[in-house]
Amino acid sequence: MLETLGIDYDSMQIILTIVIIIETLLLIILTAKLFKKPPELSTVLRIAEKILDKVPILLNPQHPLIIPGEHVKKLQDSVSIIDKVKELIDPNLLIKLGNVEYTSGNYSKALTYYEIVLKHAKSTNDSITSAICLGNIGLIYKDKGDADTALKYHKNALKINREIGYRQGEANQLGNIGSIYKGKGDVDTALKYHKNALKIHRKIGYRRAEASDLGNIGTVYLAKGDADTALKYLKDALKIHREIGYRQGEANQLGNIGLAYSAKGDEDTALKYLKDALKILIEHNLMYGKNIIEDAIKKLKIL
Repeated sequence: MLETLGIDYDSMQIILTIVIIIETLLLIILTAKLFKKPPELSTVLRIAEKILDKVPILLNPQHPLIIPGEHVKKLQDSVSIIDKVKELIDPNLLIKLGNVEYTSGNYSKALTYYEIVLKHAKSTNDSITSAICLGNIGLIYKDKGDADTALKYHKNALKINREIGYRQGEANQLGNIGSIYKGKGDVDTALKYHKNALKIHRKIGYRRAEASDLGNIGTVYLAKGDADTALKYLKDALKIHREIGYRQGEANQLGNIGLAYSAKGDEDTALKYLKDALKILIEHNLMYGKNIIEDAIKKLKIL
């Protein structure tokens, strides 16, 4: 047959080899095109990473995220593209996007991001990332009113953080668990968890978290009806927030101190602290806790 076509055996082998090489090259090119990220994605990722650079991985509702107004539209445009390939995106970036969505109240979208990262972290035995996602998911369930499911996630995160020796993560989850127990009315258990969180944050030198823990302990004592002890902790927290220049924390504690004085029946002092808190929130365009403080001022003015 080969002789009839005028092609000898060796020539045919060369032709077949060339055909195989061409087919292989075509397959490589097609595969590369199939899995290549959209040309605009690399630019979009750089924009998102720059905007989210200072967004923490560990979520803390008392430290709300603030995205400058000029960056919000850019981030929204970036997310619309990232969402199409979110399974391929860096896990830390997805967690940060989840934290932004959580702060905006978009719990369903935040949960989607966290669950994608959690699945990936479990498959790669990334314990730190697993613990972070579990804790963040717990906060979503807490805000949705499902305290028992939230506790399950936070305690799983706490267990992992203790196993790997990640002290900041451990303290973060102790505080989250304490807040849930306070919400459930178990103030003594809440106090235990918050005090354990405080010990760790003092040991590792994380002052902003130390101040938050002091504030949390103060609000637990206030819930127990011990306004004097509450004020001691709240004023210690206020002092630290002022020293480190954290205005949201300063406003939080001014508001809490105002509520403590209100509980003691000292309406004039309470009103002074609440107004100081509101002034900071307005001046710095901060929204966290603003409604609570405004409501408290209205009630005191009625009395």
